[in-house]
Amino acid sequence: MSAQDTNVNPPEGDWEGTNPGSGANEEAVEEAAEGGAFEKDPASLSDLKSLRKLIDQKNKSIVRLLNRRAGYALRIAEVKKAEGLAIRDDEREKEVLKKVSRYNKGPLSDEALHRIFMCIMEEHRKLEGEALSENQGEQP
Repeated sequence: MSAQDTNVNPPEGDWEGTNPGSGANEEAVEEAAEGGAFEKDPASLSDLKSLRKLIDQKNKSIVRLLNRRAGYALRIAEVKKAEGLAIRDDEREKEVLKKVSRYNKGPLSDEALHRIFMCIMEEHRKLEGEALSENQGEQP
């Protein structure tokens, strides 16, 4: 069964590095825009309503990115199934956490980010397992 059959494809050209203006470049644009907003109006950082609006915008971005990541996880589940691999890959998860630590510039600690990413990976493993269970039920 293909990713298209499961209707979980991320948008075409949405893989990081495959479409200029999306993926890795998108995060750079967001960071630049965020930095620009703070540079231009430092007074907004003391306004509760403005700060909450910024948090709401970041929450929206986080949800979008988590769902994009989930789509990739579902594609990975298909590859793992085709290759006879287990859903959980402890070595890969350790690698992810090491990278998270390298990316971290604070103020969150590495430990805090590890807890967050362990939850993300757990939810995506569940999603992968559910998708594989559903796909197995479709076979005769």
